[in-house]
Order: sequence, then structure tokens, then C-alpha cells
Amino acid sequence: MDINLGNNLDGTEIVKIILKDHDILLFLSSHIECAIVDKTEDINFYGYAVKIQALLFLMLLLRWLSDFMKHM
Repeated sequence: MDINLGNNLDGTEIVKIILKDHDILLFLSSHIECAIVDKTEDINFYGYAVKIQALLFLMLLLRWLSDFMKHM
């Protein structure tokens, strides 16, 4: 989920709605400012990835999930 969705949509508010029905969510954003990241502090989410590092993060996440599924 991106933080700034355009048209005055705030990703942190949308996430609160999504998490009512889903357990895991990842923030993907170019924002690293403390004020923006702090908005996610009270939201139960899986991670916060900065877009420039997102590909590496997602590759590591998929590798972790693959290993996890092998042990189930």
C-alpha cells in the first residue's frame, strides 16, 4: 500500500479499512520522513519498504515465505 494515493486519499486510512478483513499488509512508499512513517505506528502491518529498496525486500520476503511453507 502506498502512503499517498492521490486525490487526497491517504493510504494509512485505507489500510485501517483493509485490515478489518485481511491480516497482512505491506506499506510501499517513497516517503521516509518521520511524520509520514509515524502515521503507520498504530497500524498492525507486516512491513514498511521504501520503493527504492522494494525489489530486494520483496525478493527476501518471497524467499522467507517459501522456506516457511516448506516447514508447514
